[in-house]
Amino acid sequence: MIRLRKISDLEIDRGLSLMNGNEPLYIHCVRDFLRLHEFQTSEIRRAIAALNFKSAFHLSHSLRGQAAYLGASKLEEITDKLEKLLESKKKSNKKMDAQLDAVEHELGQLVSLFKEALL
Repeated sequence: MIRLRKISDLEIDRGLSLMNGNEPLYIHCVRDFLRLHEFQTSEIRRAIAALNFKSAFHLSHSLRGQAAYLGASKLEEITDKLEKLLESKKKSNKKMDAQLDAVEHELGQLVSLFKEALL
């Protein structure tokens, strides 16, 4: 848990407050996050390519919710912006692509930090 606390931009206390301070549960949720969301942006890209904006929205919503639950506020914020773009259900555009790139970058960094902290 100490190594997780060293991750900047991760508000662990916010996440722990949602879990009644249960640190083993928090760590379990981080592991679930890695298992379920590590490649989420690839799934979102496939959904957008198939013009399935409803699925892309639900995938991004799930990612945003889990980021919020863990206290990963930066990922939560940029994924929220992607969600709003997907809500419009318009064809993919440069703004949507750029936002998805930002989500992918932040998610990749967070995944790497989580893996390093849990070694």
